[in-house]
Amino acid sequence: MRRTISCVNFFFRKRLLPLVSMLPAVVTVLPHAAPIADGKAKFLGNISPLWGSVPATFNEYWNQVTPENSGKWLYVERRRDTMRWSLDTSYFYAKDNGMPFKQHTFLWGNQRPSWIDSLTPEEQREEVEEWIQLFGEHYPDVDFIDVVNEPINNPAPYREALGGEGETGWDWIVWAYEKARQYCPNARLLINEFNLVNNAAIVDRYLEIIKLLQERGLIHGIGIQSHYWSLEETAFSPDIIRSTLDRLAETGLQLYPSELDIRGDDTTQLMNYRKIFPAYWEHPAVAGITLWGWIEDATWEDSTYLLHKDGTERPALAWLRKYVTGEIGSVQGNGSIKNSGGPITVQSGPDGSLRLRLDRHAALSLRIVDLRGRTIVPMKSLSFPAGTHDLFTAALKAPAGICIVIVEAGGAAERYVWVRPGAE
Repeated sequence: MRRTISCVNFFFRKRLLPLVSMLPAVVTVLPHAAPIADGKAKFLGNISPLWGSVPATFNEYWNQVTPENSGKWLYVERRRDTMRWSLDTSYFYAKDNGMPFKQHTFLWGNQRPSWIDSLTPEEQREEVEEWIQLFGEHYPDVDFIDVVNEPINNPAPYREALGGEGETGWDWIVWAYEKARQYCPNARLLINEFNLVNNAAIVDRYLEIIKLLQERGLIHGIGIQSHYWSLEETAFSPDIIRSTLDRLAETGLQLYPSELDIRGDDTTQLMNYRKIFPAYWEHPAVAGITLWGWIEDATWEDSTYLLHKDGTERPALAWLRKYVTGEIGSVQGNGSIKNSGGPITVQSGPDGSLRLRLDRHAALSLRIVDLRGRTIVPMKSLSFPAGTHDLFTAALKAPAGICIVIVEAGGAAERYVWVRPGAE
């Protein structure tokens, strides 16, 4: 039996919320630089950190919103029957700025209200259903929902109350998606799990769950958590990532890599973003990617941030914008950076060397700039026969560090990020 919700919460939901919806938008849309993936077929999103606040720079970089903590059950209903909708801020920010909003999450083994553990199974089931129902009433136009988070690695401890394994082996998950579909009919329902790119056995079990939900028409997309530790275990191999994405894409569902972060100093972070991000972004089944924080001192792992507190960008963030907007080429699995048109290939070796491979004789112009576009090596006109050439034997010098090589030939120009560990 459903119990009475607190009077304060009832009054807010039934009396104040409809009036609030009639008022002018609370969140002001300011004229900022366009988000990195603005106008692209897939989104590049990020979190509203901590308790739902949205940093002023959000829409200068990102065009999809996920609450980091404020959408988790613990922070909505820490006290039984008292709902605290602190994710209103990020939800209405997304709506006011035309961005998709993803709820994270309904069921998870962590960050749940402590009082749920002491209830009877019948009460637990009623409370979980009530939580999903009230969310659906409060946010009827939510775009995406991570209905169950980490069902394999961190399942909800109250799952027996929802049907446990049952006949399918995952009855509790089927129940959760049935309730999410009932109370959130307009949302696209997702599932989310970690240690996928680094563990094929977990992918097997994940696909088992996904196919059960697919057979019942209860799922629209697949989340692939991509925290730094799982990527590190693959040695940041784009081939392994593509293989995992290919397996999941065989379901026919759209893929949503989530919680992506990479730690390290500037050089390490940039090199690893260059290795793996294109494998995600260029996969045809990927419909959007959500990173997990970007501001210094506001990420859960210290060195994963992309933006310093003073507003300056780390090299990986500068590269990310240039790559997604198409200003520079992508890094292939062997470390070479291939020209997207014509017979010219620029290759960066593991020793920091930079080589040019030509299918035929070519006259080229090359220059090197830093990530802010400032000239490091001015324009040089060079002529090469077919073959592979070390650019530095052509008297092209550059200091150590991260820069962009611009190659111009036949009226076209290509740009390549280059990390050089030592000066020539």
